[in-house]
Amino acid sequence: MEIEVKDIQGTPQGKKTVNMTEIPVKGSGNNSLYFYVKAYLANQRAGTASTKTRGEVSGGGRKPWRQKGTGRARVGSIRSPLWRGGGITFGPKPRDFGEKISRSLRLSAYRAALKKAIEDEKITIVKGLDADSIKTKDFYNRLSSLGVKPGIDNCLIVVNQISNNLYLSSRNIPDVWVLLAKDVNPYDLLWAEKILVDEEAWEVLWNRIQKKGIDK
Repeated sequence: MEIEVKDIQGTPQGKKTVNMTEIPVKGSGNNSLYFYVKAYLANQRAGTASTKTRGEVSGGGRKPWRQKGTGRARVGSIRSPLWRGGGITFGPKPRDFGEKISRSLRLSAYRAALKKAIEDEKITIVKGLDADSIKTKDFYNRLSSLGVKPGIDNCLIVVNQISNNLYLSSRNIPDVWVLLAKDVNPYDLLWAEKILVDEEAWEVLWNRIQKKGIDK
């Protein structure tokens, strides 16, 4: 496979050949990606939803009316779940949705996601990927020249160091993520429709497939 190489103005600078056999993926890799993404999204959940039971709702200490003789159904508290303003039956309580992701699963999913991104021609290696000034409009135009539709395409920008100019110029453009190469995880690679990678950052991304485990 070949990955297109461009300069910061979007001018083609050749292609980089990638040996896909160096990415050891078991089968299609879909199983690893499924279990990784499922666990990753579960780990993003705050788990803070909470409702009050009848014992936690304020008021309702007095019996509304006597047990017998009124012709009405017996009621012990106005905070019964059957009443408006009462407690909630079987409502959500704070809980941990987190799932453990093993190092082997992380690595397997990362390899599968990177291989898929290369095969789908999502990745473009950009020489000198940075922003010259703190101006969103200039960076917006730069992305357009690199084949990205800002605000439409999910764009992942991968660098070794995030400069102040790059961070400030890109943060107001919708669906543009700027990440360090060492922090990119399989979900990021699957989420992105366009991936712009600095030359040095590409070496980091590629070398991570050889590790026994990754952190993200």
